[in-house]
Amino acid sequence: EHPVATQWLKANYQTYFDALQLLWEFGRWQRTFYIRFLSKHFKVGVFGSDWSSVGLGPGGWVDYDDQASVYSRGRIALNIPQAGDEQGVAHKPFQIAAARVPMAHSFRRGLEGCFVPSEEVLTFESPREARDRVAALLSDPQRRESMAAAAYERVRRDHTWKVRLQQMLTVLGNRFQPRVARPQAG
Repeated sequence: EHPVATQWLKANYQTYFDALQLLWEFGRWQRTFYIRFLSKHFKVGVFGSDWSSVGLGPGGWVDYDDQASVYSRGRIALNIPQAGDEQGVAHKPFQIAAARVPMAHSFRRGLEGCFVPSEEVLTFESPREARDRVAALLSDPQRRESMAAAAYERVRRDHTWKVRLQQMLTVLGNRFQPRVARPQAG
């Protein structure tokens, strides 16, 4: 829609990256704030980084292979993407769904293409909405169970490597045909 601006940004790409970095700074507070805010209302476990500087447990690093078991320890797994993830999703929602635990996720455009809000994922756009929706979900064990099961089934149906690879090849116009490696004799 803005061909002149687009051409200017292509010629001055460093300005784009500098502006993007500043915009990320506006959103960087959300991850820490949401978790800290929710911890005032619920028992919250945090992992990965050391959260003691904001009054939350030491956290502790979780190896990739152990993440599903850590997610499943909670009644709800919370995901607040880092600054820079304003659109689309990273791998964490898929890991949470595969762990068969209900997921609360701050709204990001593109999430609804991966998981159906209110059925497969609980979304929120403000701290108050997060608190209210998490409280409602915590008070409804059947809904938690059905949400976790629905997200798990969605991952198994639509988000496996086999399905995603075929989608990527389709986007590429099937210029690349998958080949199955055959075992070599001897």
